[in-house]
Amino acid sequence: MIENHRNDALTSVLAAWSEVLEISQSDGRVNFFEAGGDSLSAAQAVGLLAKLGYATSLADLFEHPIAEEFAAELSRVAEPGVGAGGPEGGELSQPVAELTGSPPSFSQLERLELEEESARSGLPVPRDVMIRVYRVGQPLDFGLLRRSVKTVLQRHPVLRTFFRKVDGDWKRLLHGSEIIPVQRSFAAAHRLDAAIAATLRHEFDLCAAPLFRVTYIETDDGHGAIVFLLHHILADAWSLGLVMRDVSAGYRTHTPESHARATKGPVFDDVVAAEESSLTPGVLAERLSYWRTVLGEAGPRPGVSLRGLPPRPPRQTYLARSEVVEISAARSARLGHAARDLQTTPTMLMAAALQLVLLHRGLPGSLPPRLFITYLNREKEEWSDVVGPLFDALPFAPDLSSATSRAKVARAVTRSWSATLAHKVPYALLARELQPDSHAAVPMRPFVILNMLEGVPPEPDLELPGVDTARVPLSHDIAFPGLTFTTERAEGGGRTLGLRYEADWLEPSHARELLQEWLDWTGWLSGESSKPVQAGDG
Repeated sequence: MIENHRNDALTSVLAAWSEVLEISQSDGRVNFFEAGGDSLSAAQAVGLLAKLGYATSLADLFEHPIAEEFAAELSRVAEPGVGAGGPEGGELSQPVAELTGSPPSFSQLERLELEEESARSGLPVPRDVMIRVYRVGQPLDFGLLRRSVKTVLQRHPVLRTFFRKVDGDWKRLLHGSEIIPVQRSFAAAHRLDAAIAATLRHEFDLCAAPLFRVTYIETDDGHGAIVFLLHHILADAWSLGLVMRDVSAGYRTHTPESHARATKGPVFDDVVAAEESSLTPGVLAERLSYWRTVLGEAGPRPGVSLRGLPPRPPRQTYLARSEVVEISAARSARLGHAARDLQTTPTMLMAAALQLVLLHRGLPGSLPPRLFITYLNREKEEWSDVVGPLFDALPFAPDLSSATSRAKVARAVTRSWSATLAHKVPYALLARELQPDSHAAVPMRPFVILNMLEGVPPEPDLELPGVDTARVPLSHDIAFPGLTFTTERAEGGGRTLGLRYEADWLEPSHARELLQEWLDWTGWLSGESSKPVQAGDG
């Protein structure tokens, strides 16, 4: 363990480096990385110095790898003893804009309560971190990258949010814009994959900013990777695409004028305020009454028990698998024609097809699993550029038990979804009101979700010089509890249907069977095939 050399920053730096590098260091001109340091040992060195009270971060060490210069930076930023700082965690030294803060949104509050229950029970919850990894074919301007991210933080203050309990209630706190969660690490070219994997293992603390992190990994051959980590409590996938777009734009055209334009516009707090003001006590009571009638005693989430599937294990790692099937352009066109003839939309026909799969897969004597459909909570045009957790999902509850024809099915699902949108309540609030004892229970109860957002543009990718816009595929993807069905438009007018599921629960053959049944029912509703007959029907 290093000794406390608080009165001499250089002595403390050299002592920390000697310990983590396991070599004696006394030369103030030594370069940490040339002496054998890497991103892991750099984090250890920063941690040791933080324990001595120095406010520093990995970014400082990567910017000032020479001992004397790093020590001078420590002395310049803050006197020892004022607290550890920087993106690696600990007590941050930048000022907090609001000490008491604002209440979190309903979905944010549910996540915070899940984390609390997980800590008490020792049972895991999904990691809930969005990831983007890109290969870099030429060195990036690290200073320009930091400045462009800083502009994004100013434009989207939700990215500077963290959470604390104040007098027993959770609050959203906003950190000062001085915090810039951009770090640079160095790795040998043959160790790049290992460096990416180490970066992806970063765990966020919801009570400490930042919950958004960018790491530029530079290799000794001039290539590398850039990794974006963003906790879902701050944003949704649409928002992550906006972040990619704004970082790219800031890097390409970082001028005072472009900076001023980039920092204007509505923010997440504006959307939250509008949502809260629209749910007056009377409106909320009327909408909750509707949902109590529609959902009955089962409430919003009765589970995922389906005929032909194995029991879901009680404990999950939440590691994901995915299966995808394709719909040809011709078949997609027939679906569109059928939707027009039935006076509905392709979205509703595909939702109906999936609802029929669940209905016919239901266990005897029990209700079929509840289907949830995602929707985009960006009702105003000016909200299209707001970063925040704005996706939500609501129960889809059409009564198809007596809908024996295509026309009856189409009418039932269209009426049901119209009523759902007319009685829209944030899901977390709906669960809290209808199932107060289990809305934030661990282990999390599983869902069947249909993520089918027609008209949503593809998520923008990072566009920087030398960056390969093809994302690095991830082998450790995280699944939401249960089954998540997706559909996306494909090139040439076709579609893809996908199913994302828990690897601890199902085999790929189970997923392919479910997707094929979804295709079969879609074919019947589009008029191209006869009504499917499944084992156990009737």
